[in-house]
Amino acid sequence: AALRDATDRGGDAPLRLAYLGLMEEARGVRLVLDALGQLPDRGRRLHVDLIGDGRARAALEAHAATLGLD
Repeated sequence: AALRDATDRGGDAPLRLAYLGLMEEARGVRLVLDALGQLPDRGRRLHVDLIGDGRARAALEAHAATLGLD
């Protein structure tokens, strides 16, 4: 895959990020979800793939749902 400058967002395409790791509270995934929940209010488009499993996964999925994230 070709790398491109982070400022080149392809017109109106969202910035894409990914997290691959353990779903535990200490990893800061809840903080990422909270930040994502604020982005629509600021007119920013971002797509994040959260990939992983762990003891906090169910709680993080529920938190994402309360923030309106899918």
